[in-house]
Amino acid sequence: MDVVVLSDTHVRSGGATRLSDAAAGLVAHYLAVPQGAARATKELVRSAFDADFATAHARSRALVADCLAGPDVAAARAAWAVRR
Repeated sequence: MDVVVLSDTHVRSGGATRLSDAAAGLVAHYLAVPQGAARATKELVRSAFDADFATAHARSRALVADCLAGPDVAAARAAWAVRR
């Protein structure tokens, strides 16, 4: 993904279109991420300092199992099978 850095001056001088395009690209990038995996990652990161290793590890295994059973993985498996 390209990173676009725009100053306030750049935006005022006509860079708003580039900023809009960059924002749309960023939104598209985030929407392409499997949402179940993103939620699981956020949950694990939020609890990283509050849970002991055994609890965090058990929760991560459960979350991975949920992700692997979801529709995103089923679609990826189907797409992979077609490519082979």
